[in-house]
Amino acid sequence: FTKLTANNANCPPDPWFEAMFAYGDFDRSQVSKEKGSAANLEHLKHAVNLYSRIYETHPSGRQALLALGAKAATLVQWAQESGEDLQYTNALQAYNLIATNRTAEVALRSMAKVGMAVALRTQAGQKSGAEQRALLRQALDQCLDVVHGSILGAGEKADPSWTVMAGDEALHLAEALQDWPVAIHLCHELAELFPPLRANYLEKESSLKAKQPGGKS
Repeated sequence: FTKLTANNANCPPDPWFEAMFAYGDFDRSQVSKEKGSAANLEHLKHAVNLYSRIYETHPSGRQALLALGAKAATLVQWAQESGEDLQYTNALQAYNLIATNRTAEVALRSMAKVGMAVALRTQAGQKSGAEQRALLRQALDQCLDVVHGSILGAGEKADPSWTVMAGDEALHLAEALQDWPVAIHLCHELAELFPPLRANYLEKESSLKAKQPGGKS
């Protein structure tokens, strides 16, 4: 890794991108089960720096946005390890740069929205009461932007895979919030959008109806 990443001026772009991503991924893989250890935080900090270098060196194009996404995911991992809310904020900012980039393909913008939802949900797990619910609601809104196509520009089509992931995450969040009307309606929407998964979503809809106060399946 170090020979290819030490000086990108002497390395063609594609091998350099691959080496930098691989080096960052390697650092993330070295995080142990010893939560919050100095070694874990050092691995994550180094990975963030590597992904940042990719973006800063080549700030336009798909590779730069993929690096931002990897950086954001690592910052969430860092926040979980350290308990620092600042790293969630940094992760959300990185994801937002992708989500609001109109030159980015729909799949990348959708990925960023789902990433924001996961970051907010993870942060909510460290909170309680009204603060927790507010974070879960924000996370749900990010997913619904993908499901409802709010992120699409003129002539763009939704990415099916990321729409399914956003829908499933939204269902999880709506259920956590016990927002039964939203969860039930979402099951119906997803069943219409994805006929091959219709039976699964209708089954989920039935179970949610049974959970709501006074509900029957």
